[in-house]
Amino acid sequence: MKAIRSLILYCIAGFAIFAYFSYEDWLDQINASLDGYASVENYREAQKLGASDREAYLAIKKAAAEKAQKEKEEKERLARIKAEKEKTRLEALNRDFPEGKDYAYYTDGSCKDSQTTTCIDQAKAQFACANLRKLGSNGMFPSQERLLAKNLATFRRGAEAQFISSANTQNGVILWTENFAKTFEACFAQATLAGTMNGTSKTMNIQGKACVFSRDGDRFEVKFFCT
Repeated sequence: MKAIRSLILYCIAGFAIFAYFSYEDWLDQINASLDGYASVENYREAQKLGASDREAYLAIKKAAAEKAQKEKEEKERLARIKAEKEKTRLEALNRDFPEGKDYAYYTDGSCKDSQTTTCIDQAKAQFACANLRKLGSNGMFPSQERLLAKNLATFRRGAEAQFISSANTQNGVILWTENFAKTFEACFAQATLAGTMNGTSKTMNIQGKACVFSRDGDRFEVKFFCT
């Protein structure tokens, strides 16, 4: 008996729910038709958007479509600019920096062409610097940091040279500056070294100009840093 009673209650509840939703669908159909909506889906969307009537709904939809179109056009415009810049960059790379040679820039004008090295001007040096393989806008690869320390150690003597060669490199950066040391314009690297010198813990900031570049595919590597 209890089972029959439970079944009847379930049936009544199910019918009530079905009737309610059917009523809601029926009511939405009537309102959509009376208010001039193309479909009940449009009417329901208008309610979600908070549109007071069909005209307001169409205005909201039009504004959204225009915004989406403008965003699409802006995205396409930026993509074209990016592609054009990359095309220009690769053209300059292939025109001014044939593979198989090193490219040197010395701020004192002392560079001399050789069979393996071509001297470049400041503008080309800046291009090479801007296209270096590096970590982010200010980071250096560990190999560049080691090269910087190795190169600069050749200009030092005694314990200081040994410290630079053996110390750990921290916070290495490489970038182009227009007023480095207020005396010359160069692509330079700067790194903080930490280690021990004469039995005492020491940190030292070292700086060096990127004097010689080598092309590596569509980028450059620094081959030599000078003081």
